[in-house]
Amino acid sequence: MREGATSRGLLPGAGADAKLLAVCLNPAWDITYQVSALRPGASHTTAVIAERAGGKGTNVARTLHQLQRPVHLIGLRGGAQGDLLHDQLLQAGIDCSFAPIKESTRRSITVVDGDEATVFNETGPLVTEREWDAFVALFADMLIGTAAVAISGSLPPGLPVDGYARLTALANEADVPVVLDAVGAPFSSAIGEHPAIAAPNRAEIVDTFGWDLPDRDAVVAAAHRICELGASSAVISSGTEGLVAQGDGRSWSARPPRLVEGNPTGAGDALTAALVDGLATGGDWPQMLRHCIAWSAAAVATPWAGELDEEVLREMLDATQVEEI
Repeated sequence: MREGATSRGLLPGAGADAKLLAVCLNPAWDITYQVSALRPGASHTTAVIAERAGGKGTNVARTLHQLQRPVHLIGLRGGAQGDLLHDQLLQAGIDCSFAPIKESTRRSITVVDGDEATVFNETGPLVTEREWDAFVALFADMLIGTAAVAISGSLPPGLPVDGYARLTALANEADVPVVLDAVGAPFSSAIGEHPAIAAPNRAEIVDTFGWDLPDRDAVVAAAHRICELGASSAVISSGTEGLVAQGDGRSWSARPPRLVEGNPTGAGDALTAALVDGLATGGDWPQMLRHCIAWSAAAVATPWAGELDEEVLREMLDATQVEEI
């Protein structure tokens, strides 16, 4: 970062103090290994890059916290790994509240090989109906005073597939806009409850709906279809090809000015963080999409998810172009 610069100066609506809420129902204790080359069926000598609290919602909260946004993380946690996750987040200064569960929080293993990251995710703990109800009550309480909420990631076993739909409906009742980043039945059921922004990536749309998305025109059409299914707007990322958005009856595209090498694992979570921040601070679509590209690229430039390279962030904010389609 340039001398004298601050993280807060990188944000739209700097000085906004409205609380943001990040939901992580299936957090993970993340272990990241680095190898010289990943070879299936072979033995590898590894270097441990990091062991840290993870999960998509956790990464969203980490990103917002780094940029000094007032964010509170909520989720489910259990066992020794859940305790490690909770304690590390508190030590990092991230406000968080977790509803307790009996089974242990899952692990996630990421193997970084050059510019590629291979991720092994455990499915997660079995959550009982009573534990789920306790979380829903926590979520409803936390909506008070919240400007926007990010709901992202997978559902652990035992939760109903319409779990995100229930949370989205509760947020709408409280007049709190939702950014939804999920896949499969949890996503398709929740968009019917009208999230403010549906933010799947291209691969997640294919996995969820089976739609063929060979080019940008097809992705733009997919954003329209997601809005027809109930989302107020849609932002679809295609990785290094950039993103498209459908909102307020208009379509937009944005792409990074150059390829950033590194670990792409947390790029989507940084994008979700930029969207929920944009909802809270009231940025227009071009501004919000520039931040989506910049935050995502800055996430790729760091070795682990949930952190941003602020030099790359500043560069991308200056150079990213957004066009209306």
